[in-house]
Amino acid sequence: MSGIPVLAATLVEPGRYELREYPLPDPAPGCVLVKMELSGICGTDKHTYQGFTTQYAGAGEGKEIRFPIIQGHENVGTVAAIGGNGHYADFEGVPLKVGDRVIVGANVSCG
Repeated sequence: MSGIPVLAATLVEPGRYELREYPLPDPAPGCVLVKMELSGICGTDKHTYQGFTTQYAGAGEGKEIRFPIIQGHENVGTVAAIGGNGHYADFEGVPLKVGDRVIVGANVSCG
């Protein structure tokens, strides 16, 4: 699956997006690749668009987000691939399989 190009609206600097091509990753062991169907825009996305890139500052030390950024952490999609041995479960322990519809944890960052 890797190497297939995918497109993403990429915030390259405050107030400016570019449509960029990225290689489709193979999920690492313990990871799931999700094909996005819907993505919400939240207040953090709006503030980042305006140039405010320190996040989670109210919970201790803030994390500085650097450009370019692919925004959108409120997502609904379907499992496209499962890394490793193909066994992965959701947060309740229910096994996932390719094709399952999922909601991604909005405040869990992959970095």
